[in-house]
Amino acid sequence: MKLSYRFSLVFVVAIVTGACLGESRTIVDGDYVFVNVHVVPMDNERIIENQIVAINGSRITSIGDSEKFIPAESASVVESAGQFLVPGFTEMHGHLPGARMSDEDIGTLLFLYIANGVTTVRGMQGDPSQLSLRNSIQRGLLLGPNLYLASESMNGERVPTPEEAVRLVREYKVDGYDLIKMHEGISLETFDAIARTAAKMDLPFGGHVSDFVELQRALVSGQSSVDHLDNYVEALAGEDVSRSHAENGTLGLESLISEIDEKRILELVQATVESGAWMVSTMVLWESAIFPQRGSEELLGQHPELRYMAPEVVGQWRRAIDTRFEMSDVQVNKRIAELRRKILRALQSGGANITLGTDSPQIVSVPGFSMHHEMSL
Repeated sequence: MKLSYRFSLVFVVAIVTGACLGESRTIVDGDYVFVNVHVVPMDNERIIENQIVAINGSRITSIGDSEKFIPAESASVVESAGQFLVPGFTEMHGHLPGARMSDEDIGTLLFLYIANGVTTVRGMQGDPSQLSLRNSIQRGLLLGPNLYLASESMNGERVPTPEEAVRLVREYKVDGYDLIKMHEGISLETFDAIARTAAKMDLPFGGHVSDFVELQRALVSGQSSVDHLDNYVEALAGEDVSRSHAENGTLGLESLISEIDEKRILELVQATVESGAWMVSTMVLWESAIFPQRGSEELLGQHPELRYMAPEVVGQWRRAIDTRFEMSDVQVNKRIAELRRKILRALQSGGANITLGTDSPQIVSVPGFSMHHEMSL
């Protein structure tokens, strides 16, 4: 039967009482009862094997040994031998449907998240239509993950002045967005206006780091997340070098690679930890599409989940990969990928906040499926 409930991310465990005498087993009731399932509770590094888990509404109401409990006849039983029950995944950098997308395509995109266990998505490309989409999901009118919505992009073209920045931050707060989406091209003065106003409005801001702002300034100003490890590699070249490149219109990492000093990594880790900012790495996308090390034929062949995307979309992705690959120096791309992995390992070892995000749907990042690739990396 089709499951229509969205299960809570938090396990609410009730103690099941009842003496088991001899061969008798205590009856467990619920709307749904998972039998013989391995539970991954996420309270520490452990797996609780062969459990029976009862769910009423959207709450887990009991967890117990399958040998000691039996589901009630009225329950919908999910036989789960050899399978795992885990808390829902959270996509911390997703791109949600806009007003131009058809109802059918919206339903498909949201279902791909749910089908892969993604029960929460932080949408990082805001659109006014997403506010009603979030409401429809909350009211149970549409099957989809919990949504946290970023505003429309705050970039240098849309937000050319500090005054415009203040106006938009206040407007987005009233509209009901959950955070401000930061993008490229923002001037330092405009960035400072966003940071001040967002703090006053109790509205977090996160995403990209403008090359005109630089990483250290973003961290100390209270940016809640740095997505794509944006500007971390640039920061290894030093602020003066990075600023000079930005001011002269040379914004690509390729032009900075010879200036990199890896000794600065520990300094960046310390600044990140002290700021409390979260890292949303999107590593697979960056290595596959932004700085590709192989062409589309080899790359896309490793993603059978592409069959769930429209052929014209896959075609666009293929052309984008090949264009970028042909224009790139593969050895430079490998060096950038190596640096990004080294930075991420150092952030993890240093105790920085790291969370999963994939930029889906994006080149090779199919909603839901992309989470599993990111976790593996």
